[in-house]
Amino acid sequence: MSSSLYYFVEGECEKTFIRSYMFINGKHFKPGKIEVFNFINKRLSKPKARTINKDMYVAIVFDTDVENIETLQENIKLLKTVSLLDDSHIIFIPSIKNFEDELVYSCSKLKTIGDLFKTKSVAEFKKKFISHSDIVSKLDSVAFDFDLIWTRDSKKPFDVYKNGFKRIKQ
Repeated sequence: MSSSLYYFVEGECEKTFIRSYMFINGKHFKPGKIEVFNFINKRLSKPKARTINKDMYVAIVFDTDVENIETLQENIKLLKTVSLLDDSHIIFIPSIKNFEDELVYSCSKLKTIGDLFKTKSVAEFKKKFISHSDIVSKLDSVAFDFDLIWTRDSKKPFDVYKNGFKRIKQ
């Protein structure tokens, strides 16, 4: 993958996480532009789709804790028709249930997401995660395994989107 990579992530936590692991030594994510845009709940506009050209790769990070994938399907169709992307240029990165569950799955010392910052709610966790100055060290402290994040395949109705996590990791 020599062309540019454009990440569409569901929320600020995913953006903070990918950015934190983009330019570190060892295992990391391939560099690219990151934008918060929920492909599951929000419709992509034609002008936005036009900013992506057919040589780009688009990684779509999405939660699988919803039932309806109609908007996701429409957004992918729009990318293919307006941006002229083919299937090989669209990379699906499902969070099994959501990003917080992915982190708990990937950190052997976490029982719940609240354990990371000693928070009592998901909203409080998100606020602390986004504002933390060193996510890599914080996750290392709870035995984060980079090789586990975003590795699981999703269930219906998301199973039609093959997990492409290997394509964004280096």
